[in-house]
Amino acid sequence: MCKFKKKSIIIDVDTGIDDSVALAIALASKKIDLKLVTTSAGNVGVEQSTQNTLDVLNYLKHGNVPVAMGEKEPLARNHKPISVHGKDGIGDFSSKFPEHNLKPLAVPAFEAMADVINKSSSPITIVALGPLTNIAKLLLNHKNVVSKIEEVIIMAGSIDEHKQGEMPYPEFNVKVDPEACQAVISSGVKIIVCPMEMGHSAYLDYYDVYKTKKLNYAGAFFEKIFRLYKDHHVKNGIAMHDSCAVAYCIDPKLFLTEDFEAKVEYYNDQKIGILHCEKSDRQNVKVCMKCDIKKFKNLYFSALRKTRIITE
Repeated sequence: MCKFKKKSIIIDVDTGIDDSVALAIALASKKIDLKLVTTSAGNVGVEQSTQNTLDVLNYLKHGNVPVAMGEKEPLARNHKPISVHGKDGIGDFSSKFPEHNLKPLAVPAFEAMADVINKSSSPITIVALGPLTNIAKLLLNHKNVVSKIEEVIIMAGSIDEHKQGEMPYPEFNVKVDPEACQAVISSGVKIIVCPMEMGHSAYLDYYDVYKTKKLNYAGAFFEKIFRLYKDHHVKNGIAMHDSCAVAYCIDPKLFLTEDFEAKVEYYNDQKIGILHCEKSDRQNVKVCMKCDIKKFKNLYFSALRKTRIITE
């Protein structure tokens, strides 16, 4: 019998390789009750992101988790996918997934979120692993849900963005939809920022990847899709950006945090958005500054041992 109350969560994904691992970690945790997965346009277009999500959930034997498709475009600009996760966003593995009949819900993601939040008997935590378009649409169209949200954990931004002089390196999720990011951090909800440095420090080295492959069938699946994961910030391993955000949701004690005032700033004629954090008396976000890497990897491998795929 469970001695603690599970945390009710919604995960918003743009399912690529690291999103898939993050979903597996969430599904394996006894501390999480995953109520809904919503999809966004990020690594790939939202249709492909949605199909990837359904394929991964089915493959991980969790096809019963409802999925809602999100917005095709950012709030105020056009979507431009990237290729660091392979052509299909999932390590070119999509043709190898077993066939299934899973479909997304008939309502858009932000409406599905509102429905789950309004019907929940306890506050909902949202873990956002992609651009924040769906979360912004939710908060702009359903202002009543703010008081019913425990916190929003976002994989976004960079600790060093405001220290790099002329043009800081733009973190992808903020760059794709900076207007949505600003809407979310201005909404009044409690925000936890898990910046990209967490995934760059808590990465899987090649020995970890080998252990992953040898652990079980699920590990062998992850190792295959890792082969097409190209994050130039980690030269000798696999960055765990999205998994760090889920790890915070499961156990915040894995991270050292500091309070900041955050806002989106824009650079050059393309108006590239940067999440700028600074110390002030107008703190509106809590930022993860350091991760206990040993404990994070223990959490990752513990989740992997519990993960099963339908080919077993």
